[in-house]
Parts: sequence; structure tokens; C-alpha cells
Amino acid sequence: MTEERHRRKSEMIALKQKDDKVMTSEVTNRTKECLRCGTEFTYERSTKKHCSETCRRAFNIKAQRKREKENKRRRTRDALRRRWENLQDRRADLSSQMGDAVVNEYEGHGTVIGEKKSDQIGRKIDEARPIWDRDERKLRRDAEKAGIPWEQVIAPKKAKPGRPSVAKPSINSQPVASPTQAVRPPSRTMPKIETKKERKALPRRD
Repeated sequence: MTEERHRRKSEMIALKQKDDKVMTSEVTNRTKECLRCGTEFTYERSTKKHCSETCRRAFNIKAQRKREKENKRRRTRDALRRRWENLQDRRADLSSQMGDAVVNEYEGHGTVIGEKKSDQIGRKIDEARPIWDRDERKLRRDAEKAGIPWEQVIAPKKAKPGRPSVAKPSINSQPVASPTQAVRPPSRTMPKIETKKERKALPRRD
């Protein structure tokens, strides 16, 4: 019995040593490259990406600066785009006024005493055209200085896809039963219950 017990114990110890050796080899084989310096390191957690705390901090600082630079570039592009839209609105405003004035004069609406309205608006357009050209040249210089292509400035802003709107039923709306919807039968009238006052006094038996 003693020899059998020693034999089993030795087998268990050998099996445990074998398992420890396999686990150690698996841990040593789990290596990856650091995202900052490219050095291979042994890791225990699969989410680890850097070989040391110094590399992790340096990588995060660099990523944060890159995000800040991208955000600044995006804000500058949006500001230039708003200036371009404002310039286009000023041009379109006088152009639409000129079109309305020409149509009204052709159809005979309004008075034609003195200077025509179309001539007045045409003079305003001639006076504003140098200002528009100056603003556009300044806008192009600012975009070139910020390193933003002119195509991105004049490109219309993409609208974000919104959620589909669900129409809410109004208070006065009546529910309409669909053909496949079951219609409730009319409710039956409940029998009238007599109260004590409505009951007739029964004759007393002597």
C-alpha cells in the first residue's frame, strides 16, 4: 500500500510539472509589438498594446494631439463654409429681386414713374459685385493658408440621416378600425337595480 501511494504521488507531481511547463511555454510564446516603439514584449492580458507605461503615455499624448488638430481643422473648415454660404446668399438675394422686378415690369404691375426698379437693383448689383469678389478672394486666401482644399469649402454639407418621424394621434382623432381588425360587439344594457326608496311597501300580514 505504501509503495502504491508513493507511486501515485510521484505520478501526480510529474503531471503537475508537465502542466506548469506547458503553461510557461504558452506564456512565453504570447508576444506582440508595441504600438509606439515596435519592441516585442510578452503580455499576459490580450488588451495590452504597449511594452511599458512610458510608451503608453507617449502614445496617448500623440493620439490626443492628433485629435485636437483634426478638430481644429474641422472647425476652420466649417467656419469657411459658413462664410461661403453667406456670400452666396447675398448674391442670390439681389438676383432674385432683379428677377421679380423684371417679371413685374413685363406683366405691367407697379408704377413706372421715374427710374425703374430693375434699374435700381441693377445699380446695386454693380456696386456690390466688387465687394463680393473681394470677399471671395479673401476666403480663398484663408482656405489656402489653413491648408483646406477649396472644393471642401464650396461643397454642400452632408445632412445627417434623421430618425423616421412617427405621427402622433391628435386628441380629436377617432380610431378607425381596419378591415382585418375585429370589431367589438355593442355592450348590453345592464338591468336597473331598485333602491330602497323605489321599492314598493309590501302589505303586512296580520
